[in-house]
Amino acid sequence: MKAKEFIEIAKKIAQQPTIYYSVSGGDWCKWNGTSWNMDCVCMIKGILWGFNFNKNVSHGGAIYGSNGVSDDTADGIMNRCTYVSKDFSKIEIGEILHMSGHVGVYIGNGQVVESTAAWEGKTVISNIDINGKRSRNGVTCGYWKEHGKLKYIDYSQNESDNKPTPTQPDYTGIITYQAFTNEWLPEVNKCDNTDDGYAGVYGKNITGFRCKPQFGEIIYEAHLKGGSWIGAVNSKDYSNGGDNSYAGIYGKPIDGIRIKSTRGYVDYRVHTKEDGWLEWARGFGDTGNEFAGIYGHTIDGIQMK
Repeated sequence: MKAKEFIEIAKKIAQQPTIYYSVSGGDWCKWNGTSWNMDCVCMIKGILWGFNFNKNVSHGGAIYGSNGVSDDTADGIMNRCTYVSKDFSKIEIGEILHMSGHVGVYIGNGQVVESTAAWEGKTVISNIDINGKRSRNGVTCGYWKEHGKLKYIDYSQNESDNKPTPTQPDYTGIITYQAFTNEWLPEVNKCDNTDDGYAGVYGKNITGFRCKPQFGEIIYEAHLKGGSWIGAVNSKDYSNGGDNSYAGIYGKPIDGIRIKSTRGYVDYRVHTKEDGWLEWARGFGDTGNEFAGIYGHTIDGIQMK
């Protein structure tokens, strides 16, 4: 079983009604009519034995001793672990946490799934710090002693997840942008003096615009003529067609825009009915060249690069 699958099942158990049930007979991982009977090590073994939340069969679908998994105690299961360590600053998802007579499953982000008599007496998600301190909702209950990789679990995916992802260029690349007058005009992806080198139609009020970069994300916002800045939107929503895909309000002219990128920067300018093309802007503010436009002057053209 892969570590990710293992922790997802453990997390789902923690979301189910459970009761801590120190098993001495055959009631492990059993639906008792209102909740699942769980103890610390039987939860772990039950998952590895095939527990699938089926209330109509014994042990929730788990088959005792299956998949080559031994029936160990909470202390004994650590003998099935490798890379056992007391350094809690280096721990991977799916590892087994151990203290005398008790085990839990590390699920990442300083969290542990454990079936325990502590706190509410059920399967819970608790917290662990780099010193191994065990707590829930601010209430400390001892310290974990060690952690290790259980031999029945495949941790290889963790290693691939930790490999660095290819670095995207630290610039926007080609920007695609579009203006709305009484309809969405064709997309533009260049910036020059030709008819398709800007977004808009001279003489027609622009009441909305949207843009998306080749790399990263762009945040952009419009200022209503006679009004105010009306809330930034993100290029990741460019194609969804909703109100959050564009900046502006249909039918209401805009007199200012501002744009910023998560990678590099965007240079942009606007054309107004009153002034023609204005100076290039860069930034995301409300003074100087941190926005493009003149309050009160209607925008009918936009360029970006």
